[in-house]
Amino acid sequence: KIISVGVALVAYLYFFQKFKLKEKEIKKSEVKTYGRNIFIVSILKKLNLQIMLFYMGLFVSNTLLGLYYIAEKLVSCAVEKPMVALSDVMLPFASERANDKKALSNMVSLNIKFSITLGLILGIVVVLIGRILLSLLFPKYAEAYWLLPFFVAVFLGTGTQFLSNAYRSINRTDMLVKASALMLFITAVIGYFIISRFSVLGLLTLRILISVASGAYLYLNQKKVGLEIEIIPRARDLRFFASVFKGAVERIAFGVCSKGRNH
Repeated sequence: KIISVGVALVAYLYFFQKFKLKEKEIKKSEVKTYGRNIFIVSILKKLNLQIMLFYMGLFVSNTLLGLYYIAEKLVSCAVEKPMVALSDVMLPFASERANDKKALSNMVSLNIKFSITLGLILGIVVVLIGRILLSLLFPKYAEAYWLLPFFVAVFLGTGTQFLSNAYRSINRTDMLVKASALMLFITAVIGYFIISRFSVLGLLTLRILISVASGAYLYLNQKKVGLEIEIIPRARDLRFFASVFKGAVERIAFGVCSKGRNH
């Protein structure tokens, strides 16, 4: 994994050394700094995952691991993937607003609030119908149902990815390195004790803890880099999301009806 990331970094730097954009002059020093820090972040995250897997192998039984992975896949498809998709779509648009940090902050704030709102709604739906889904799709693993609410909490932390994208957009990836190092420290030190003591419940607690810790670090240090990001949805935000959703449904319904009349 380290070698593959290193090769990708070299290819990335070579591309920017040889390729010139006519519309915008790129400072090579900034590109090198960005590439180096993203490389370090990637390595730290992979080390964090490997340590977690090591503790899982030591302290979590095979039966619980089976339930763990079934519950994770179910909630991941329903909650995490839509949130990650929103984050991926936001990144290029956020980069365009890097010079206007107020506009960038507003955009990231709205995306985080929408992501949390959407994730929470999807999570509630999964918990409500989770027992039925498990019985139909994985009847041998129906006992995994009690893990679903914990994974909803885990994947709601995916909202921190939007904060990471904001820092990446303004090329303050050094802050992402520190946040990733904090995650690795918590996993290596605290993770051993809570997983060895509480097994799969400790593992889920650890995942929530490192997500909250890294997100809190980025959120509390945002003013140092000129950002003003909000993460808690307010009533006006919910009204705005509802109006957008209503408008989308109406346009879809109108389009379907128009096609029906044409046929």
